[in-house]
Amino acid sequence: MKILKNEYARQEVVQEVFIKVWLHRDKLGAVENMGAWLRKITVNQSLLALQRHVAEDKRLEVIQLWRDSQENASHLELKEIQRLVNQAINSLSPQRKTIYRMNRVEGKTTLQIAGELQLSHGYVRNALSAALAVIRERLTESGWLLLIFSLSL
Repeated sequence: MKILKNEYARQEVVQEVFIKVWLHRDKLGAVENMGAWLRKITVNQSLLALQRHVAEDKRLEVIQLWRDSQENASHLELKEIQRLVNQAINSLSPQRKTIYRMNRVEGKTTLQIAGELQLSHGYVRNALSAALAVIRERLTESGWLLLIFSLSL
């Protein structure tokens, strides 16, 4: 406990010491000072436990750094995609922009939009398809559409 400062680690070391004693039980007769021999094994196992703990801490730190970088990258990628989509939406004609926003933001169906705007249902469907094509084209040009598609597979 003086070396490890952790109850769980201490229990693990005690178990390892007993395993070492059991594995070398045929050599116990040749041991002159049993106390010193057990202390030596215990100290060695304690130092190994500390080394494992340090290595594990380093691995966890690396994993956390990787996760943080992935979260930051994902956030930046999402912002970039959102920027491209907004650019594409802003490049639409006012009527297509209205139809797109009514469908995608407000959640209205093409029939509802056609009724509210007093347009034919076919025209609204075609305008929405054209708006989505512009967005797809913008994402394809930037390389994001292929990345998004491959991630969703």
